[in-house]
Amino acid sequence: ARELVTEQHCVDGATYDPRLLCFEFVSRIALRGKQVKMVRDMVEAVGNGNPLVHQMLMGEGKTTVVTPLVVLLSATAERACVVCVPAAILEFTCRVLRERLRGTLARPVVLFSFARATEVSDDLYLRLLLAQDSRGALCSGPTAMKSLMLRFLLTIHDIDLTRNRESERSESNRHSRRSFVQSLMSWTTRGSTAAAAKALLNKLSYEAEVLSSAFRVFRGAVLLLDDIDLLMHPLRSELHWPLGDTHKLDFTAALGGQSNASGDAGRDAGASLMSYIAGSPIGARWQAAFHLLDGFFSCQLSNGPAVTSLSGQGTAPGVLKKLRKVVERGLQEKQLQASPHLALLSTTFYHEELRPVLAEWMLLWLRRRHPIPVQDTHLLAYLCGSKVDEKVIKGLGDHQLKALNLARTWLAVLMPHLASRIHRVHYGLLSESATGWTKEPRARRYFAVPFVGKDAPSDSSQFSHPDVVIGL
Repeated sequence: ARELVTEQHCVDGATYDPRLLCFEFVSRIALRGKQVKMVRDMVEAVGNGNPLVHQMLMGEGKTTVVTPLVVLLSATAERACVVCVPAAILEFTCRVLRERLRGTLARPVVLFSFARATEVSDDLYLRLLLAQDSRGALCSGPTAMKSLMLRFLLTIHDIDLTRNRESERSESNRHSRRSFVQSLMSWTTRGSTAAAAKALLNKLSYEAEVLSSAFRVFRGAVLLLDDIDLLMHPLRSELHWPLGDTHKLDFTAALGGQSNASGDAGRDAGASLMSYIAGSPIGARWQAAFHLLDGFFSCQLSNGPAVTSLSGQGTAPGVLKKLRKVVERGLQEKQLQASPHLALLSTTFYHEELRPVLAEWMLLWLRRRHPIPVQDTHLLAYLCGSKVDEKVIKGLGDHQLKALNLARTWLAVLMPHLASRIHRVHYGLLSESATGWTKEPRARRYFAVPFVGKDAPSDSSQFSHPDVVIGL
């Protein structure tokens, strides 16, 4: 009896929308007035080309009623309807939409997945075209859509690089002065190189055309975002890939090594070519990070290589003793936490209490690795962010200034950021037993990757800052 007297909100006087009536019949539900009004507001906003945001509580039919109805009323053969949801509920959303839209309504639900290593082919575009032509729902996670965009940019970038290299090679061969014999001997090599470049360019152009066609489907589509606060969160939803050629950074090899980009090793001619951290021929960029982090974590764990190498030398024991006292006070005042490992909770505490002591600890590395003819008081003031007379550092060489700025960057920006990260919550290594581990890029296999939750690594992201990668 209660069902017989239930008000029909899809009927307005003598008029009604048959699509809403059919949806009620197929789904065996009675639409609420609030749901019908929300759906009509969304469809009107789509027609006018205006964005619209609604807040709904759990249980009000966001996934089971509103989303399939908006797809039913908005999707056309010329305009796809894309439903973007967090990865955790993607499978559930697809299952619910299939229950509501397939069968009598004959609207397919197509799952779109794309990653950095996905092979680009016509199937990618045809799958999107199927969802559009059949007026169905195209379900996707945010990572897949961002990966498609980044892959397109990467492909366009590779096309430009390939064309530039081929142009430079042709120009170089045209102006090179070679004898007839040399030209004859290099003819075969030039031909094979040109053929390989042409084949690569054709492959990249094909991928760019397919990706561009896929973007045309998305560009004119209706986009429904579920849990928009999570999807648009700058830290939980970011996706980073390295783009372009790799270039050597300063201090990335031991002094005298081939990959030392600064080329100013003469200033430290008397310094050892070996690392003071672990006895390996690595560069100062790694040493600075290891030295700083080793001193910080030795306050709770056993002494690491950096602390051991300075044991009993000069002022190092006194600096470490002072550092441990500051860390103990921070733990007592809840400015630091000890579990699951030593981590920073307050940046104010770091800059006021920890940074001055860590600057003294960093100065030991600077004095040992990069002799700088400046008094300790001026260097400590510079490392702590205070103003220093330009005359004090004006006479320093390029190599010395770069080392000093590297140390200051670590103390001011990198150290407070990394010290606040929790292992296996914010970052960690991928497990070798994980599915698809062998297909991952080398950077994701051997370096720390971002985590989106406890023991939940990001599907595709990489840390974009090289010193953050070193530190983690």
